[in-house]
Amino acid sequence: MKARSLELPMGMLKQRDKRRNAMGALSNAWNSHTPLVITAGQQTRTMMGVEALLTNIEAAQLPKPLVKWSHEPAIANEVPHAISRAIHIAGAEAAGPVYVSIPYNDWDIEVDGENEHLLKKNVTSSQCLSEQDLLFISHKINSAQKVALVLGTDVDRQFANLSAIRFAEALNVPVWVAPSSPRCPFPTTHAYFQGILPASIAVFGAPVFRYHQYEPGQYLSEHTELIAFTCDIQEAARAAMGLCYVSDLGDSLTRLSQKVHAKTDTVVHRHTIELSQPSENGYIKPERLFDMLNILAPDGTIYTNESTSTTNALWDRLSLTEQGSYYFAAAGGLGFAMPAAIGVQLAHKTRRVVALIGDGSANYSITALWTAAQYKIPVIFIILKNGTYGALRWFAGVLNAEHVPGMDVPDIDFTHIAKGYGVDACSVTNDSDFISAFNKAVDSEQPTLIEVVTAELKLHQLFNPQQILIEDVDKSFYLKGFRVGKGDALAVVIPYSLFQLWQVIEFGVKHNLIIILQASNTGVTGGSTPHSNDYDREVIVVSTMKLKGMQLLDDAKQVIAFPGTTLTELENALKPHQREPHSVIGSSCIGASVIGGICNNSGGSLIRRGPAYTEKSLFAQVDGSGKLKLINHLGIYLGEDPEEILRNLEQKNYDLQKVNLVHGKIWAENYAKTLRDITSPTATRYNGNPEYLHESSGCSGKLVVFAVRLPTFEAAEEATTYFISSNNETELIDLRRYLLTEMTTLPSQAEYIHRHAFDLTQRYAKHMYKAIDIWGAEKIPALFKFKAHIDQFFRKFPLFPNNFTDRLIQLFNRLTPSWIEPRLQASNQQYEHHLMIKVDQQQSDELRELLNHFFNGSKDQFFQCTKAEEKNAFLIRFAVGGCVVYYCESTGIDPNQRLVSFDVAFRRNDDCWSIDLPDYLKQQVMMESCCGHFFCFVSHQDYLLKENVDAIQFKHDVLAYLEQRGAKYPAEHNVGHLYKASLDYQIHLKELDPTNSFNPGIGKTSKYKHWH
Repeated sequence: MKARSLELPMGMLKQRDKRRNAMGALSNAWNSHTPLVITAGQQTRTMMGVEALLTNIEAAQLPKPLVKWSHEPAIANEVPHAISRAIHIAGAEAAGPVYVSIPYNDWDIEVDGENEHLLKKNVTSSQCLSEQDLLFISHKINSAQKVALVLGTDVDRQFANLSAIRFAEALNVPVWVAPSSPRCPFPTTHAYFQGILPASIAVFGAPVFRYHQYEPGQYLSEHTELIAFTCDIQEAARAAMGLCYVSDLGDSLTRLSQKVHAKTDTVVHRHTIELSQPSENGYIKPERLFDMLNILAPDGTIYTNESTSTTNALWDRLSLTEQGSYYFAAAGGLGFAMPAAIGVQLAHKTRRVVALIGDGSANYSITALWTAAQYKIPVIFIILKNGTYGALRWFAGVLNAEHVPGMDVPDIDFTHIAKGYGVDACSVTNDSDFISAFNKAVDSEQPTLIEVVTAELKLHQLFNPQQILIEDVDKSFYLKGFRVGKGDALAVVIPYSLFQLWQVIEFGVKHNLIIILQASNTGVTGGSTPHSNDYDREVIVVSTMKLKGMQLLDDAKQVIAFPGTTLTELENALKPHQREPHSVIGSSCIGASVIGGICNNSGGSLIRRGPAYTEKSLFAQVDGSGKLKLINHLGIYLGEDPEEILRNLEQKNYDLQKVNLVHGKIWAENYAKTLRDITSPTATRYNGNPEYLHESSGCSGKLVVFAVRLPTFEAAEEATTYFISSNNETELIDLRRYLLTEMTTLPSQAEYIHRHAFDLTQRYAKHMYKAIDIWGAEKIPALFKFKAHIDQFFRKFPLFPNNFTDRLIQLFNRLTPSWIEPRLQASNQQYEHHLMIKVDQQQSDELRELLNHFFNGSKDQFFQCTKAEEKNAFLIRFAVGGCVVYYCESTGIDPNQRLVSFDVAFRRNDDCWSIDLPDYLKQQVMMESCCGHFFCFVSHQDYLLKENVDAIQFKHDVLAYLEQRGAKYPAEHNVGHLYKASLDYQIHLKELDPTNSFNPGIGKTSKYKHWH
């Protein structure tokens, strides 16, 4: 009753188990507002963890309903502060009991010197300060040598801003804002304003002091006093020192202004900040952004801020002059600014609200955009995009923590997220675009999101971790060609959208990186992988296989194909429409992409359609000045800037009625006429043929192709195949000329395979043609990748050889039957040369008659295939391209050293088909394989050389022989890194890529910048 009668806080000790006996008295104290501080004993701290006898579990919970404050200090050193705080809370109006639980061994701890401040601390609580208090405070201030003024959120909340200005001006002292202030208590443009001060002396309306970063040392230096004004008794009680006054801030400041004297010996200078320079290099620095907002934002603009890493720059630069102009998360909890901006805008309909949010913080409450869109709340959301959690990265530095995961924010497309919610949005990287976007947002009555790139993003910040491969084991699949070619790369990047592809190309060009585009990596001349490591710049490989997509136009008569679309996928997509693509699966390109074929002028086996060619494409090019441009020659209007163009294309957001379906060639429509000219001394088709070079067509990777427009072709209702064999290649050459002359319509396919190739395929490539038979060609790229992962697994164990899986595959091939149809097997045993001619069903009779006539009625050399035989024959033909490679892999032979391949287009009037090597070259060959597109007179010849043979000299000698025959090479596999591009072709490649940024070294050209 002593505390109740004197109205002063009194102490009261209780044992833990006795608290229940005191609950009645505690209830009386609560209801009578008795200022009572109750402490109860607690088990020693070392015993609390095991909940030993007399441990009070959650000690502060039991008395909570009947006390103003209940607490158990976390450590012994906090006990004095807890008791001090309890005393001030208990005595403040409305008075009442408080409870502090103290482990009994805490009393043995020596009090440190910092707690001396608690003895001098005083809390005065009065809505209106007495005259005596005012005189005491003013005397303290007037007699002080130096005074610093720190203002906090309560000044703005209590509308005391003008009072704060009058007080600062009367006193003539500098003004700082308390750390992490949720409001702006003082105009940032005022001459006395000094910005944010982490630790200060005289405080009005701010916590004293709530830091989140510990630094050892005293709160106040010697001979320094603190006077704090607040409207919150909890803040006053929590303060570790000083004279604290709980009062109306506006009244206190106004009355004090009349009693303090100006510090005439103090010269206050506004800390000057130079205006930032105009943005360049593809991003806007935060300082520049805030400077532009000062100019562009309407008077009275309110800001909500959650870009924590730029807060200091904001306080230094942003003009905040009116009450209620700034809001920040008071407790530091993320997810504040977006919903706060909506609420503030609803409360202040005559003022514009701008939310400033970091790209890390934006993830926490992005759904607020939906509310803004649904209720048409005209907030301007500005995402400051620097690709990282800036505040967390800073704090990791404070903790000296290295390699902290999760610090980066991979390239999140906030503009499309916003658009998905119905909010107009754009991304800007320069001043003019921001000015235009912000002015448009101000004029709008709808919400707007502006994504501002504020830092140069690193490659790993543009993409998710799984999209960037940097470890050797992860990159290996992409750095080694299907047959030849191997090199190193800084990284392999796997974009998931056309715009991401643009971003990685843009990044590479900006940072002077070599860019090698790769689709299926099925090339046989090494043209889509790095070649050796003698480049003058770092290399990145960009895999486009995730960029799937095709769009059918004009009742499926045309198609737009994206970089990752394969021939097989296009073929399957067209089947329901009874249409076919330009090309089908080939022997060396199982899983090949549509665009890869265009870039290489690939021929394929469909002889009516000629080499892959189009004049309609969308591509990126680097001009002579090093500027990256996106060029739209698809014949479809898609917009102006790259992002708009690529997004519209992916989403098929264009007017089909305005698509120009006829202007410009989209296939080699004159090829059939060329093919029938059997007396011409030139080849029908070959890489680098000027007739088929146009922008993306034949570019050999010197352009980055995003999409191509191609025709589709009416599928034959029924087809049939004839299998023709001979031991005399001259006989087959004569047959070719005869059929090209006499057939009313060209066959769809006419494929050649030599007995050696037939045998090698059923011996070493059986697993491939059986896999295609079972799962289809579309599954083969996935199987290749699966095998690569299995290879990586076994290579971890020294017990297994590097080619362990290849040996297992060949064991399977040896132990299983050939799966060859009997008539095909018999023909192969009897004859050396084989020809498969596929025609439409209505041509079958005509072809049979022509064959009967040519072979004088003998039917021993040809037969019409059953469906099973036809499928079997073409599977063998299409698997033949890998048979020598599979042999090399299973025996540990490096194909880069001993496998020499030739892709040759012979003269149309040539009397020979085979490559007839001189005896000295034949003696260097261990194994050979030959197949080809016979009517096109295109031959694919593989030679596996004997050990220690000079492969370079061998190839040189064979090429010299081919040149004597007037042959052109390569015919359709592209020059890659195996063939030297002709002079005319080199000139063309230089015109496409004058800086040599894309796929340098192709065609044995220079790998250096600007072709030097």
